[in-house]
Amino acid sequence: MITSFFKDHFNRYNIDNRKARVFIPSLFIAFIVFLFCISIILKKIFPFEVEEIVTRTDKDLNVFSTTFFLVFTAIMEEFKYRGLLTKFNYKLVIFSLALLGTNILFLILKIKVHYLSPDSIFPMLRYIIMFSITTIVMYFILFKTLFGYQRQIKKGFNNYFNLILWMQVILFTLWHIFFSGQANERHVVSIFIMTSISALFFTYIRINYGVLYSIIVHFFYNFLISVFPIILIKILQTGR
Repeated sequence: MITSFFKDHFNRYNIDNRKARVFIPSLFIAFIVFLFCISIILKKIFPFEVEEIVTRTDKDLNVFSTTFFLVFTAIMEEFKYRGLLTKFNYKLVIFSLALLGTNILFLILKIKVHYLSPDSIFPMLRYIIMFSITTIVMYFILFKTLFGYQRQIKKGFNNYFNLILWMQVILFTLWHIFFSGQANERHVVSIFIMTSISALFFTYIRINYGVLYSIIVHFFYNFLISVFPIILIKILQTGR
């Protein structure tokens, strides 16, 4: 079966919380090591530079605002792509659609924020407030509009759950490629492979352990690949 990699989504959470607290960090470490090995292989096949990361270290990175935004991003993306990957829940489906709709609207209107900028705290907060309000409005519009079609939506959801599962992996990957800012084909291939693996891992955590754990894992992953390298390089540069 196409979803044999994942456990039955109707029988998730079959490991108690005490075991999950031990198993998930171990699994996450193994996942990071695996990605590190993959990145080394990709660098050999598709050579890429780290000039962008080094350039960012010249700025006074606002760790607090960046970390806060990464928390927001992890919550938003997990509910947008993987929040509905459970037993059918009309509210979760609508919430995921509202988040996706808000993202598309902001994309059309070219509303975005650079969270790694040292002076991004106020633009970032303004962005989060605008995004939240827009999502709430869109949620109520979709909720009322589609309320009478719950039975049809539930039937389609149950019949095409496998398709929905893999579609969210594809959407997650394409969205990150689009916003990577890398036009070079070598970068696109590397980002596609790394992001696809990450999407599968987050999906596995979400289905088997719940959305809270997938949010936590997603946040630490984002922190490790975006903030931690900059902090580490700055420390090394200071020690010279």
